[in-house]
Amino acid sequence: MPLRSDVSIELLQQKVQIGLPALLGLQVIAVAEGELQMRLPIEPRLLAPNGYLHAASVIALADTACGFACIAHLPQGADNFTTIELKTNWTRDRRIPLYATGVVAQSGLTGIA
Repeated sequence: MPLRSDVSIELLQQKVQIGLPALLGLQVIAVAEGELQMRLPIEPRLLAPNGYLHAASVIALADTACGFACIAHLPQGADNFTTIELKTNWTRDRRIPLYATGVVAQSGLTGIA
């Protein structure tokens, strides 16, 4: 599915200022044919009580990047999506910004993965 002409990086930057993405401070970096890139600045409020980055922060970054990639590539007439399954493996704590790329691997009338 091609990148929608009515979904600009400016529109996505507005959407990231709503709800959980806004609470986490997620940032849309780029949107292009087949993908979208996001950034998560690491702040103390995103850490778990043990001082490591909370896994929920990583999951939220991954889910939001994939979701925004879906939004940017939905077929005409479609206006939304939902995440059915998500898995992550997080093996190292970092104190620098994290980046995620949502890639449109498959798209169609009934779903985008």
